[in-house]
Amino acid sequence: MTQDSFTRKIAEGMLSKLDKYVNNMFLHLAIAAVLDPRLKMQFVDTVWSKVKGAEGGSRVAAVSEAIHKLFDKYSLDVQMNNYPSVGSDLDLYLGEAVVPWSQSCTALAWWKTAAARYPTLSKMARDFLAIPFSIATSDEAFYIEPRPAKKKLVGLEPGLANALLFARSRLV
Repeated sequence: MTQDSFTRKIAEGMLSKLDKYVNNMFLHLAIAAVLDPRLKMQFVDTVWSKVKGAEGGSRVAAVSEAIHKLFDKYSLDVQMNNYPSVGSDLDLYLGEAVVPWSQSCTALAWWKTAAARYPTLSKMARDFLAIPFSIATSDEAFYIEPRPAKKKLVGLEPGLANALLFARSRLV
């Protein structure tokens, strides 16, 4: 909305990058929100109905379908490892109330304590929530020209690179 062309160019570039990021990472970010016991599906539903209006319902349905498919894959893995089948952890989890917001509560810590109640879902949540979705820092938002990746990010040790590729393959 500014008349300053320099500021407008930077703001438009930032908005374009943000839109691209949200569209590309929509499903991953939404599943991460669902796996946060302080947010769950209510958050996804509220956000997407405000952002997309009537179209938001289809996005919420896509999130629900994706998280159920991912859970089904984890359920098969758990059954192959001879763990007892315990019904749908996911349905039990989603049916419970949202955990009240607290500064001391983190999603990963909550899943660590909830592992006995939700054995399959807690494994899925720990694997999924441990993935960094962005390595960008706030000062990088002001660059509008592409820049080469930093050497420390490109030169990951083979063990770490393999672990990241393995975690990524579990999501596909």
